[in-house]
Amino acid sequence: MFQVLVVDDNPNDRFLIRRLIVKEWPDARIREVGGRADFEEALADFSYTVVITDYHLHWSDGLQVLKEVRRRDRCVPVIMLTGTGTEEVAVQALKSGLSDYLLKKHMKRLPAAIRESLEKSRLTREVARARRELEASEKRYRSMVESASDWIFTLDPEGRYLSVNRKALEVLGLAAEEVVGRRVIDIHGSEEAQTYLDRVRYVVETGQSISFEHEFHWKGQRQWHRDVLYPILGPDGRVEAVGGICVDITETKRMEQQLQESMERYRILAEHSPVGVVITQDMQFVYVNPAAARLLGKTPDEVVGENILSFVREEYRDLLRQAHLDRVAGKTVPIAYRLALAGEGKERWVEVHGSQITHAGRPAALGILVDITDRMEAERRNRLFQATVEQAFEGIVIADGDGVIQYVNPSFLASTGYRSEDLVGRSIAVLQSEHHDPAFYETMWRTVKAGQVWRGLVTTSTSGGETRQFQVTVSPVRDETGRIVSLVSVNRDVTQERALEAQLRQAQKMEALGTLAGGIAHDFNNILGAIVGYTELALMALEGDHPVRKHLDRVLNAGHRARDLVQQILTFSRQKEMEKRPVHLRYIVKEATKLLRASLPSTIEIREYAPSEVPPVLGDPTQLHQVIMNLCTNAFHAMRETGGLLEVRLEAERLDKESLDRFPELKEGDHVVLTVKDTGHGIAPELLDRIFEPYFTTKEVGEGTGLGLAVVHGIVTGLNGAIRVESEPGRGTTFRVHLPALMEEAPERPVEGPQMELPGGSERILLVDDEPALVELAQQILSRLGYRVTAFHDPREALARFRQEPDAFDLILTDMTMPKVTGKRLAHEVRALRPNLPVILTSGYSDSIGSEEARLAGFSAFVKKPYRALEMAQTVREVLDRYLESGPKTRR
Repeated sequence: MFQVLVVDDNPNDRFLIRRLIVKEWPDARIREVGGRADFEEALADFSYTVVITDYHLHWSDGLQVLKEVRRRDRCVPVIMLTGTGTEEVAVQALKSGLSDYLLKKHMKRLPAAIRESLEKSRLTREVARARRELEASEKRYRSMVESASDWIFTLDPEGRYLSVNRKALEVLGLAAEEVVGRRVIDIHGSEEAQTYLDRVRYVVETGQSISFEHEFHWKGQRQWHRDVLYPILGPDGRVEAVGGICVDITETKRMEQQLQESMERYRILAEHSPVGVVITQDMQFVYVNPAAARLLGKTPDEVVGENILSFVREEYRDLLRQAHLDRVAGKTVPIAYRLALAGEGKERWVEVHGSQITHAGRPAALGILVDITDRMEAERRNRLFQATVEQAFEGIVIADGDGVIQYVNPSFLASTGYRSEDLVGRSIAVLQSEHHDPAFYETMWRTVKAGQVWRGLVTTSTSGGETRQFQVTVSPVRDETGRIVSLVSVNRDVTQERALEAQLRQAQKMEALGTLAGGIAHDFNNILGAIVGYTELALMALEGDHPVRKHLDRVLNAGHRARDLVQQILTFSRQKEMEKRPVHLRYIVKEATKLLRASLPSTIEIREYAPSEVPPVLGDPTQLHQVIMNLCTNAFHAMRETGGLLEVRLEAERLDKESLDRFPELKEGDHVVLTVKDTGHGIAPELLDRIFEPYFTTKEVGEGTGLGLAVVHGIVTGLNGAIRVESEPGRGTTFRVHLPALMEEAPERPVEGPQMELPGGSERILLVDDEPALVELAQQILSRLGYRVTAFHDPREALARFRQEPDAFDLILTDMTMPKVTGKRLAHEVRALRPNLPVILTSGYSDSIGSEEARLAGFSAFVKKPYRALEMAQTVREVLDRYLESGPKTRR
């Protein structure tokens, strides 16, 4: 803002001054002062751009005004006006700091005078500011020079010191007056000083700065300095002096020497290190020690300059790229990697430990490469071993040398019921049980502590109290000094195996008994065959009302019962699978209870309820017989000592959707319910859930295998049925078996009797059997029926007769088991001559032949001994009718 102070006691003059100023500076603010009081007030708030004053004032003069103004601002322009001034006054005023002096008669020049004064004031202010800045700069420079930790000095072209700072004086131990004005060579007096003067002369002559290092000796001390000499130019552009800065680098030189020695030591260490050492920049090798080169399969010279990715398998390259990018971006990167190296031959793994360093003045990465191929292989083998131990079927326990358990595998925990925390950290003696005496375990530990392997059968108890048997092998493990540091126990659970062995022995015994029973049955069937057959022949010869017929009927019925008894013996000895077919359970119940009545003591009463209206089921008669016998045998064992009631019932029951809540494994519909109930000692509640488990038994050793109820459960579920048990200790046990009912009608047992008309014929039959009585019987039956029978006791004679006249017979009836030539062999020889000739096979017992097996073997039919006239007549006639219908003519 342009502000003007006008001091004049003449109003007309003030008006004229205002008009001149406003004309040039319309926005100017003008303050007019006519008296002292106004003047003093105006000075109190001094912020004027220019001051205009008259020389003659009635209360003062212009020189006094100038003095007051200059006391407040030495640079503001002050212009003095006068009407009658003298040259002496003007000179005095200008000396006092007046900007301009103007006669009032030249008032029109006032604007120009103001401009000139303002410009002079601006220049004055700038000069003053520059002077202040220069003084401050010089002060700062002098302070910096004086406080600098390095030498700072100036020399004239001849090498004389013009100035020197305090640091240089301290090092030299001299005062300023002892240095300034003297030549370098006068102070130092050595060849070094002469070399220094030559460098000063070079700067003077060339006008260029130089930098150099030199060794400095002073008062017995040896130092290293780095100096910079630069030219100082005069007004004419010529070098009038040389400036110098000297830095003491003695410590730096010492550190460089130590660093060089350290680097040499590290170089030697790296060159001879068995661990790989590399330095990379921008993903390229810049240094590779021999060990790293060997890992990479090349020499160091072949590796340096190559990209690191070319030595790493492809699947790890992205990992290194990302690590490099993160490192460049200043991010934290992992300090270690595991990498597989690329290349042919054996796969090599390295563990890389990286860190940031500076190499050749640039950022770099230092990598330590450790060959971990063997370690990776050992870890792989360890994982394999651990997985093997974890998945091993045998239980494995590892203890330290003092017998404290360190590890237990899952198989051992599963077989014993313990948890890992129950055993680890405890003595292995915790696994000892009361099944062995202390001497047993003392022998075991004595053997192991002697460094030998102990093997044996150990009986122990699970966490739940169950007794199990293990085949145990305890092996000591020694360290390199031979001290036993670990014990490894391998435990194979042989509980089931030993039970199976017992079952196998029982099965072998039963097989032997079955073989014996089969042999007995074969001979007994031959005897029965004669009894039944001749009785039937006698009945056929008697009139219908003959009084002897009733006696013969009883003989025949006795023979049938004997035949059924033999069949039951054979059923128990037979082990082959049967086919399912519609079965009336009431017959099986009656047969089973008949057998039981003959074998159970009289103290056990048997009640049977098997009504005829109960529908059949689809099943294997032999298996169903086994179900009933196993359940009844189980009931007998429960009442063996006290006696009681054994009740077997058959009922029909229809299960609706609500009933299926009790039997989720069954389907809605009609079922047959078999109930076996006893009044024995019952079953404890905690055992009810386990009675169907294989090998579970509460009987004494030798009284049971624990398979009876398991077999029952397996048969019932295999027939899509269900079994339930109810029992209380002292209140007896009830088993209920539900089987799906078969609503279609099953065939009843055939009604037989001598009154039935037997079919016959006139065909020729070749009869072969090694039992003379049966040959005669069969011959008589067939002859009575009209057939022409040729009979032989010796199958070889029969075969010879057939070979003489192969077309003389329409059918062959042969026994299965005969000396010299079996029935199968005989049929094979006959079929070789007449392929389509029908052959009927008979047998009293065979463990490999039956109706279905005979058919599959190529026989036309099968007749089981003892012969029954009806069965033989029907079978012979059916076979011959099929043969005649197929086309061949019979020789009559």
